[in-house]
Amino acid sequence: MTRGVTGLLAVGGGIGVLAVQLLAVAGLLASAPTGAATVSEHSMGFAFDSPRGYVVCRERAGDNRDMPGEFFLRDGVPGRTMPSLLLEAVGPAAPLSRQLRGPLGADHDTALAQVRYSGLNLCGGTGPRALIVGDSIVAMRIVGVGRGRRLFEGVVRYVNVLVPSDTLEMKHVEGYAPFIGVELTRSGGTLPVLIHPECRYIDDASMPEWFRVPAEQLARTVRWR
Repeated sequence: MTRGVTGLLAVGGGIGVLAVQLLAVAGLLASAPTGAATVSEHSMGFAFDSPRGYVVCRERAGDNRDMPGEFFLRDGVPGRTMPSLLLEAVGPAAPLSRQLRGPLGADHDTALAQVRYSGLNLCGGTGPRALIVGDSIVAMRIVGVGRGRRLFEGVVRYVNVLVPSDTLEMKHVEGYAPFIGVELTRSGGTLPVLIHPECRYIDDASMPEWFRVPAEQLARTVRWR
């Protein structure tokens, strides 16, 4: 999903906010999966369980149509500061020359290629004089297997590029965006599903715990209906 620069969230708040987020993560783990609600995407044939206390809404296009396979999850517990999450099913892979920049490139691995390409295109945006683009995946690994599926953990570097520019000269690094991908595979093909923190940039290429814990918990529930 592409979002404008004005819709991007800056990271801030310091150690106090981080401590509150980590305490909320611990509370989420202690209570899950009690109270989780199952959400089904009938048009694409998959389902997932929302974490306890989260409110799930469908993402909508500019004309107010539902976006197939796209969901927005926000924390609905007063006083808790869990991150908002976007869950998106992604389509067929694009040219491998763009997908396979960075770690874990493998041209025979269709699911990995789809996850990589979609990760590079999750959180770009446009402004009056600049274009924010996914420059490369700077960290990626397979973090586990759940119900017969692989889980991918990645971090994308985003750069601010001058517009117009024939050479796409890099202006500066805008930030990094973490994501977790799930591989759903069956005889009819592969459907990657990506989860990320609403295009929220972070300052370095690490995988923050405040995102990884709830996102991986959510990812492990994604399944075919």
